[in-house]
Amino acid sequence: MKIVPLFLLAASASAFSPVTFTKYRTGSSALNLFGSGDKKDGGGAPGGGAGGMLQQVAMLKKAQELASKKAAIDSELKKIDFVGSSADEKVKCIVNYITSSNPQEPQPEFQAKSFEFDDEFFESSSPDAIAEASKEAYELGTQEALKAAEEKFNDLKQDVAEMMSFTTGGAPPPPAEGE
Repeated sequence: MKIVPLFLLAASASAFSPVTFTKYRTGSSALNLFGSGDKKDGGGAPGGGAGGMLQQVAMLKKAQELASKKAAIDSELKKIDFVGSSADEKVKCIVNYITSSNPQEPQPEFQAKSFEFDDEFFESSSPDAIAEASKEAYELGTQEALKAAEEKFNDLKQDVAEMMSFTTGGAPPPPAEGE
């Protein structure tokens, strides 16, 4: 009977002893942070550079640069008043660009800052006609804002494409049409 308590004591004591690994594992899960990967197996950096951690630092700096460019473009777009007019130009709508606050869905929003109505049209038209012309002016204002945003973000889009090709080791993409 005295053997059983000693056995339990020995088992519990080994549970707290440190575990040592005698063999260093290598393989596809090795990080190769400083470019020590085997070049023939594709573990090294693209193009034979230092790779690993140095490449990640360069990518982080580029990502921070892109984020600051995007913030500057968003700030610039917020300051612009985009104007949309109904087909007969009896209603004008001034629209503001609002940056999305939800990073999961980065779609911009728009706010109608003001509407300008032709006095004669406003007094002689039905509420439905005024609403339809107002809606048309607002939609054209948002289209103007989207077009301006697309033009401003084209350079940023090209920078992102260059960064993505850098991560995969490919050549930079060809310039966009019209450049």
